[in-house]
This record gives sequence, structure tokens and C-alpha cells, in this order.
Amino acid sequence: MLFLDGVYTETKHGRTRFQRTNGPEQQELKELVHTISHRVARFLEREGILERDEENS
Repeated sequence: MLFLDGVYTETKHGRTRFQRTNGPEQQELKELVHTISHRVARFLEREGILERDEENS
């Protein structure tokens, strides 16, 4: 996969410009992984593929 370390913006004169951005911090990545894992688990439960273990949820 190719990931850019910035974004393209358009100037007021209509020209395109690349602006670098900082990478995500460790805490942001942890929160993202947590959110994604919960959403995937809920989807798999709705589809009947996964059953929640109430003791270890």
C-alpha cells in the first residue's frame, strides 16, 4: 500500500500544493485499533459468526 505523509490542498490561485503532516501518535493508533476491533466484533456478532463470551468480553 502507498500512504502519503501529507495532504494535497488547493491554493487561492487554483494550484495544487502538497503539505506534509505529522504521523499519528501512539495513543491515537491505540484508540483507532480499539475502535476498529469493536466495530468488527459487533459486525461478526450480528452476522452470527461470533458469539460474545460474557465472562471475557
